[in-house]
Amino acid sequence: MGVWYAYFYSSSDKQYIYSIETTITKDGKVIDENNNFGQVFVGENQSMIIKQAYNSQNLISITFDNTNIAFHKFAFVLASKTNQTNKVMANFGFFSREKLDEDNAKDILGDIADTQMQMKHSLLNRIVNRV
Repeated sequence: MGVWYAYFYSSSDKQYIYSIETTITKDGKVIDENNNFGQVFVGENQSMIIKQAYNSQNLISITFDNTNIAFHKFAFVLASKTNQTNKVMANFGFFSREKLDEDNAKDILGDIADTQMQMKHSLLNRIVNRV
């Protein structure tokens, strides 16, 4: 519960790091500073936040391990569609209880090539074209 800051690389500007203030309420509701809203689902070992993007109406899923929450920083996997091309993307990032400056967040995230994966259109073509 409380305020968390999500950090991950932008899908459109490869140098830009998103820092999104996210509030989780006692009843599991989630809203971020961009008016994306949803719910947290708590499992025994992992939990998931599912939000609907305010501007695109697409769903965003964020999955993370419960064991590191107590340390006030933990990694997550974010699956969504990219903002501009509407392609499926997986992003690795982290939540922090404290707001970090961009240089510190970038040091923690490391190389963008290690934190993003975009679904290739060829996979979608193979799915559609196979009997």
